[in-house]
Amino acid sequence: LPQSTGSLAMRHAVGRLVLALYTARAFDVSACGEPQALWRYFRKLLEIPRCTENERAVLDYIADVAKHAGLSSRFNQGNLVVSKPSGDSGEPVIIQAHVDMVCEKHAESSHDFTSDGIQAVLSSGWLSAPNTTLGADNGIGVATALSLMQHSGRLPPLEFVFTIQEEKSLDGARAIDAKALRSKRLLNFDSEEWGILYMGCAGGAVDVLEAKMARMLAPPWQAVELVVDGLAGGHSGADIHLGRGNALKVAAQATAAMVRQGAKVESFDGGDADNAIPRRAVVTLAMPAIMEKAKASMAELQAELLAKLPAADAGLKLTLRELERKPKDVLEEASQKLLLELLEALHHGPVKFSADVPGLVETSSNLGIVKFREDVLEVTWFARSSVDTELALHRAGAADLARRLKLRLRPGEAMPGWKADLSSQMLALVKEEFQLLEHREAEVATIHAGLECGAFAQKVPGIDMVSFGPDIQGAHAPGERVNVES
Repeated sequence: LPQSTGSLAMRHAVGRLVLALYTARAFDVSACGEPQALWRYFRKLLEIPRCTENERAVLDYIADVAKHAGLSSRFNQGNLVVSKPSGDSGEPVIIQAHVDMVCEKHAESSHDFTSDGIQAVLSSGWLSAPNTTLGADNGIGVATALSLMQHSGRLPPLEFVFTIQEEKSLDGARAIDAKALRSKRLLNFDSEEWGILYMGCAGGAVDVLEAKMARMLAPPWQAVELVVDGLAGGHSGADIHLGRGNALKVAAQATAAMVRQGAKVESFDGGDADNAIPRRAVVTLAMPAIMEKAKASMAELQAELLAKLPAADAGLKLTLRELERKPKDVLEEASQKLLLELLEALHHGPVKFSADVPGLVETSSNLGIVKFREDVLEVTWFARSSVDTELALHRAGAADLARRLKLRLRPGEAMPGWKADLSSQMLALVKEEFQLLEHREAEVATIHAGLECGAFAQKVPGIDMVSFGPDIQGAHAPGERVNVES
């Protein structure tokens, strides 16, 4: 909307209204084909804000659906469990999906994840969210479960387990009281490649490194904003092998180049989630008025990086912009050096590949978030591995770095992995049904990402599980999309 329309807040409010009206037309449920019930439920989920730690509204909606279906529901450590009895005497099956989503958006988007519905557009067989994450991870799994609640055909007894805070270290599944569950068979709907049945996943842990940063009065120079933007980002586990750029690593490299030209760091901020590869970072600098040389350096670095990065990161831009103010206080030289040394030293990307499965990452890490909390630097780092000893070894390296740099380390609780059992009866049954449905054999694999199956495997000895789902691309990044046919 033009500037003359009113204040920025008013324009954003009007923009959200227009967006809501547009969304109502852009996602035509009938155009998605069968099963229509699934798409109706997913459409409703798009209207409910459900970022991690803001799941109450969606849980209330699910409980209401269960009530209208004549089913009982109960809360279990913040998670919701719904029971669907059956006339059959077969063993019950757990249907499991998580209700929260990663909330990421493009910098220019006015979308408010606390109140706005998700804009979804159907094009060429894919349902996508152009400017935000879509929440197909794991909204499609939730919608599938809701449609099964209403299914009137012959089914075994079902126990629907809707977990919270999956995107925050699997917190909901790890907290659940497994003694209250009735079954030792589970179908997890949180995978993202149709035709692949997942039978194992990586474990992981989120560690936070903190440092008290000393500041001093800034020279009477120019305040300059350095922005790294346009990277593809993606899932910090499933996409880590793709070699995509990390905005925090790029920003640290660019900042070091500016410091060599005499700049001083005022602030450094980037990344939104520990399980998403950072797409954007913003650094505020105090600089002498030598902008042309600095801009030339950034253009040179941008060209150098683009030559190395994959095609998905072709939108990378390094931008220097003079702010209409003088710089405030800046980091003292020792703190500035510490910041850049830490960001350079912390590993990002694959560490080791599996010796048994070609192309499968065994151990990796993601430099996920850098924030200043007043004068405290906070760096969030997510390590993953399918081998517990390798995970511990990789985390020990970060702990050694923290000791060497005299940082405070806040270690996260390790998330359990899930070891594959290829003799699984559930696997045999699902493979047989997939063959009948698709007239092809399903692939069996493990994934370098966290699945809640790891938490259930730890809590319920002997539980038999399979994870599968539709084709989802770009999870944890704006532009996330799901293939409708799958």
